[in-house]
Amino acid sequence: MVLRKRTLWILLMPLFAFLSLTFFYPMLYQFLLSFEEHTLYTAEPFFVGLRNYAIVLQDPLFFVALRNALVWTALSVVFQIVLGLFAALLLNIPRRGYRVFRNLSLIPFVLPPVAIAVTWKWLYNPLYGLINYFVTLLGGEPVNFLGRNLALYSVSWVNIWKAFPFYALFILAGLQSIPQEIHEAARIDGATSFAIFRYITLPLIRPLLFVMALFATVWTFNYFDLIYSMTQGGPGHTTEILATLAYKTVFLKLRFDHAATLGVFMFLINFALSLAILTISRRVES
Repeated sequence: MVLRKRTLWILLMPLFAFLSLTFFYPMLYQFLLSFEEHTLYTAEPFFVGLRNYAIVLQDPLFFVALRNALVWTALSVVFQIVLGLFAALLLNIPRRGYRVFRNLSLIPFVLPPVAIAVTWKWLYNPLYGLINYFVTLLGGEPVNFLGRNLALYSVSWVNIWKAFPFYALFILAGLQSIPQEIHEAARIDGATSFAIFRYITLPLIRPLLFVMALFATVWTFNYFDLIYSMTQGGPGHTTEILATLAYKTVFLKLRFDHAATLGVFMFLINFALSLAILTISRRVES
């Protein structure tokens, strides 16, 4: 038994070393950096206490980015899970060629975010975009989807379109793991399809949905590529989120200390959102 435990620890050492180099050390360094003054022109970083946190909290743009990030995350996660569930229910119905459709549905997810951004910017274009072509064809006026009023919602939809097939396949796997005998017994007892979904299928896959919501929340809140490629946080910071703000703070303002402070705030908010989802999940299951 002792030899088996030693062997286990020896086999886990490479994993611990990898996590230490790629996760724990960068996180610790970022946390320490948030208490220092460190720019490209600083000869030697020096301790400044909580000054960086005070500067970030006094910046109105921080709260604009925080609000946008919460809206962007909420819209994306809710519709990704809902559309993913709807698509999984459709894919769970046996029909000819559904395996081909299931594989093709993953194309949006595997496409590079920059390619998706360029394609959707063309589709959204108010002058020659395909969407506005059909809008004008139906007698409407061209819509500036990436303008100040609609930009955040338009970019959120692109993120929803990209990711919901991925969640659909995971939910489909959960649906197919439910024994068919349960559904057949319910049908024999006279239960309708909606009643079977509400009282049997949904409770059985509810833990999976909460897990998917947890991963989607963390993933979306930190997601940078798509939104920056489409709008770069504009117009007028209407699509600025904390991830894009941190990027600009590093590469445009060259303030490594302020960017590290933003990273700490992002970690704390991610932790709070994850804790809230886990708490809701436990209350619902209990």
